[in-house]
Amino acid sequence: MLKTQQLVVFDIFELWGMKNKVVFKPYIQHQGTLLPSSLEELLPQDHIVRVINDLVDQLKLDTLLNEYKGGGTSSYHPRMMLKVWVFGYVMKVHSCRRLAKALREHIPFMWLGGMQQPDFRTLNHFRSNRMKAVIGDVFKQVVLFCVEEKYIDLNELFTDGTKYQANGNKHQVVWKKNTERHKENVLSRIDKLLEEIDQTNEAENKKYGNKDLEETGGHKTKNSQELKQKIKTIGEQLNQQQIDREKKKQLAKATKELNKEAEKLAKYEEQEQALDGRNSYNKTDTDATMMRSKDDQLLPCYNVQHSTQNQIIVHFSVGQNPNDATDFGPHLSSLPPELKPKAILADSIYGTEENYLLLQDREIENYLMYPVFHAQQKPAFAKEIFRKENFPYDAQTDTYTCPNKQTLALKSEEEITLKSGLKTQEKRYQAKGCRKCPFFKQCCKGKGNRTLKVRPRLDTFKAQARTNLTSERGISLRKQRGVDAETPFADIKHNQGHRRLVLRGKDKVAVEIGLINLAHNFKKINTFRQEAA
Repeated sequence: MLKTQQLVVFDIFELWGMKNKVVFKPYIQHQGTLLPSSLEELLPQDHIVRVINDLVDQLKLDTLLNEYKGGGTSSYHPRMMLKVWVFGYVMKVHSCRRLAKALREHIPFMWLGGMQQPDFRTLNHFRSNRMKAVIGDVFKQVVLFCVEEKYIDLNELFTDGTKYQANGNKHQVVWKKNTERHKENVLSRIDKLLEEIDQTNEAENKKYGNKDLEETGGHKTKNSQELKQKIKTIGEQLNQQQIDREKKKQLAKATKELNKEAEKLAKYEEQEQALDGRNSYNKTDTDATMMRSKDDQLLPCYNVQHSTQNQIIVHFSVGQNPNDATDFGPHLSSLPPELKPKAILADSIYGTEENYLLLQDREIENYLMYPVFHAQQKPAFAKEIFRKENFPYDAQTDTYTCPNKQTLALKSEEEITLKSGLKTQEKRYQAKGCRKCPFFKQCCKGKGNRTLKVRPRLDTFKAQARTNLTSERGISLRKQRGVDAETPFADIKHNQGHRRLVLRGKDKVAVEIGLINLAHNFKKINTFRQEAA
C-alpha cells in the first residue's frame, strides 16, 4: 500500500514538471510557403502610409508630369516618387541613400513603392530638380483638401518664423564689410598704379612730344571690365610708342600688377553680387546667410516663415534675412489667392509700417502686434509717464502735453525714406524751456528740449491693431497663436529632428522645406481621421 502511494506522488511531480517545461515554436528559416504573403495584409488599416497613398492619388500632378520630356528609358512614376519622399520625411528619412535602402527592406516603403527600387541618384534627382517647379502647387492642393474636409477654414492665419541651419561650413563666410574694405584697398592700389603709368607717360611726352600715351590718363576705375579695357589700351599704346628700354620695363611691370589687381577686383565684384544686399553669405551654400541661433551660435541659415491654422501649415516661404519682419512681405506676396485669410495674427516683431500697409493693400484684417504691445497691457506701463506713448495728444491743436503740462508744438514735417525704401511722413514736436523743468533729467535724453518723432500713418495702424487685439476675438486669437504657430516648428525640429537642411541653394531648400511641411500636414490629417473614427 505504501509503495502505491509513493508511486502516485512521484507521478504527480513528474506531470507538474512536464507542464512547466519550456517549449519553443518551430523555427525553420528556409521553409517555403504555398503562397507568398501579401504586403497589404502586413500593414495595419490605420497606418499613416495609407493616408499618404490615398491623398497623393487624389492630387492633380499635370505640372509635375510636364517635367518629363520623354525619350530614352522609362521613368519611375512621379506619383510613386512623391509618395515615398513624403513618407520618408514622416519617418525621419531625409537622405536619398537611406530612402533607397528603406525601399528595399521596410514593408511600408515596399508597399508604397509597389516593390520598385529606384537608386539614390534617381531619388535625389526627383527631389532636387523635378520638384522645384511644382512643390508650391502640390502643397496648395493638400491645403485645399484640408479646407474641403473642414480641418481648417482660413478665417485666421497665425504667422511665425524660425531659422534652419543650412548645409554649409560655418567657418567659410564672406562678410559684406570685409568685401567692401578689401575692394576699397584694391581700388586704391589701382589708382596708385595708374598714377605711376601717367607719370611715366608724362616723362615720355616731354621727350617725344605730345603723342599716344597721354590718353591712358584717369586715376579712377568703376569696375574690373573697365580696368581690363584700360590695360588693353595701355598695352596697344606701348607697342606703338617708341620708348627707352627702362621705361618700357617699368610700364610692363605696372601693367602686370594691374592685371593681378583686376582679378582681385573681379573677385570682390562677384562677392558683392552674391551678397545682393545681405550682410554675409556662406561659401558652401551662397544663398545661405549667417544668422544668430537661439543658443547664440553664428551659423549659415535660412529664415523660414509659415502661416498655420489648427496646426496645419497653410503656407510657407524661405527667406535670407534674419529679421522676421523683413521676410513677412515676400511671404505674404507668395500666398496663393485661394488661401487668402480674413485676418493674420503675428508676434510683435512683425508690427512695422511696411507690413501694416501690406495687410491693408490685400484687405486682410490687422492683428499684427507691435514692439510695445505686450508692455502696454501691464499696469506699470501707464506709470512710465515720460514715455512718448503716454504723452496726451490734442488733435485740434496738433500738440502733445508733457508730464509738466508743457506743450510740445509741431516743429517740422518731412518725408523720410525707411531702410526698406518705403517713403512716409514724419512729424517732429518740440517743447520749450526744458532746462528749467524739474523733470529735465528724467524726461530729456539730450541737452536740448524734449523732442517727439511721430509717424502718423504708423500710429494709426498701431491703434487699429491694438483695438483688434484687445477685443474679445483678439484675446482669443492671442491665446491660440503660440499653440497654433509654434507647435509645428517644435514638432518638426524636436520630434522629427529636422534642424539642419540637406539640400543647398534657395530653390532646392524650398523643396526640402515643402516636403518637411507636407509630412507634418499628413501627420495632422492622420490624427484628425483617427479622432473622427
